[in-house]
Amino acid sequence: MRSTLSRFYAPLLGLALLLTLPMAAMAEKPDLSVLPQSKEGIEELNDQHIKELRRVERACMAGVEGSGATCVITDMESFMSQAPAELKTFHKLLPLDQRYNSQRTWAWVEGRFRSLGVIPKPE
Repeated sequence: MRSTLSRFYAPLLGLALLLTLPMAAMAEKPDLSVLPQSKEGIEELNDQHIKELRRVERACMAGVEGSGATCVITDMESFMSQAPAELKTFHKLLPLDQRYNSQRTWAWVEGRFRSLGVIPKPE
């Protein structure tokens, strides 16, 4: 019985969480001054973020309760609440479709942070 209820409510919980995340992200404007102002520094933050995201994904896939996406989002947000300021800001600056995407490319990240003015444009 419990298993059937969790299968029903887990997707609903995930949907509710996904709908509230953009509102929470809009409430706090990230402080760009805590980010490294170099390509190498942003690349290091991206590597740390993806490493943690993959760890969370593995843990969620090993578990049996809840849906995978819900587990990844809640566990990643839990980790980020305790993360250093620069990693937290990096996380918040990623749009939702990339924030939980462990397959995102460095080219995409570099373009995103160049457009935000964090990585200087090449001369």
